[in-house]
Amino acid sequence: MPSVFVSYSRADLRLIEQLEARLKDHPEISIWRDQDKIYGGQKWPKVLGEAIADQDVFLLTWSRNSAASHFVEFEWCTAIALKKTIVPCLLDDTALGSGLIN
Repeated sequence: MPSVFVSYSRADLRLIEQLEARLKDHPEISIWRDQDKIYGGQKWPKVLGEAIADQDVFLLTWSRNSAASHFVEFEWCTAIALKKTIVPCLLDDTALGSGLIN
């Protein structure tokens, strides 16, 4: 079963929940999203890094909001460092950051 780490800005949560609902239509895909997997008291940078490493695919939902998010930047930089497959999902017309373009 392929597993997907979903990286997003909380400001885009409504769109992310719609996207996640569509992905859940495919039971062969396992989804990892922070709100479902991180609990109070956990060291979130460690948990996020481990989750990114453990998933098959890094789904980067990209928007004006995510481009401005330090958390999203931390996540995609971690995915690059771990040589993960990064799949961009463009939520608006914001250009991908220069560090994301080969």
